Amino acid sequence: MELAKIRNLSDEELAHHEKTASEQLFRIRFQVALQNAVAFTHTSGDHATSVAFSDSAFVAVQSFHTASNLATSLMHKLLPRGIMLRVGIAQGSFVAIRFRADASLGSGEHSARFLGSGVVRAYATAEKSGLKGARILLHPSATEHIHNSRVIAPRIFFQPLPVREDERANPLNITHEINYLGRHDEDLYKGVHEAELKAPTTARGQYVATYNAMNRMRTMLKRPPIPPEVFA
Repeated sequence: MELAKIRNLSDEELAHHEKTASEQLFRIRFQVALQNAVAFTHTSGDHATSVAFSDSAFVAVQSFHTASNLATSLMHKLLPRGIMLRVGIAQGSFVAIRFRADASLGSGEHSARFLGSGVVRAYATAEKSGLKGARILLHPSATEHIHNSRVIAPRIFFQPLPVREDERANPLNITHEINYLGRHDEDLYKGVHEAELKAPTTARGQYVATYNAMNRMRTMLKRPPIPPEVFA
């Protein structure tokens, strides 16, 4: 936008352009992080199919271990930038029916048609369970793989963690999530706090749920709660 045009904008118009630019930057960062995570999945020997649109994405992989690693990678790339996300992991089918792109110099048209029980379950886990916050939630169809994952790849970090007791009465019977904290988690909760400062007060519940989940993750790793000075 030209400088002269910016000078002539009202406060409301400036706020609108700022919001639009922020949303566009979010989508770019989200899709770049997703593309990098999927590309790494391919190099590790697994096959991944991803479909991204607006502020959402579906990714189909061949193992629970890969799905957990990919989701954790997205958290570590996006939360430090203040980009909140919630991931649902589920087992089931994923069928890509058709992908189409028609682009010209002045316009473009894109469409994707896909379906499957895995798609439905993962979406419901992330969006319909009633569980709030930036978390990696496991659908009951995925929790049966927890034990096998621990046997195949025993590790300290990125392990399944039971959800809070008062959250277990959710409509999807979700009982576990992934502890996505690594060796250093300061950038993660500071990024969440920066996002909270810019968010409307109506969204505060999402941030409280994120801090509560992070503190349970820290307890699992034998760390103290998030330092109070973060919120000063």
